[in-house]
Amino acid sequence: MSGAMSGAMSGAMSGAMSGGGERRADRLLRVSAALTLVALALMAWSMLQPTPLPVMLAMSVGQGIGTLAFALYGYVVVADLRRSRRTRSQGEPGERPDAGPGPAP
Repeated sequence: MSGAMSGAMSGAMSGAMSGGGERRADRLLRVSAALTLVALALMAWSMLQPTPLPVMLAMSVGQGIGTLAFALYGYVVVADLRRSRRTRSQGEPGERPDAGPGPAP
């Protein structure tokens, strides 16, 4: 199971911010939200019916799905921060890159 999850995560994350970056980021965030809801449903099921099967599924499968969802979310956040930092360091046309937050001289 963990091999399948890591393969899915690396495949989804390999092209996350290249090309149509914002569309892929939105798609990854939607996948992350859906996976989070699935994991939450498994956790709730184990609380509502505390028999061995739901508890075991929540503790193993639910945790794996939740971890994958969190990893996707974290990847999108880090990629977005790196992209914004890169565009800020390049500066906008007509701006001085060394200009501070104070008034212009």
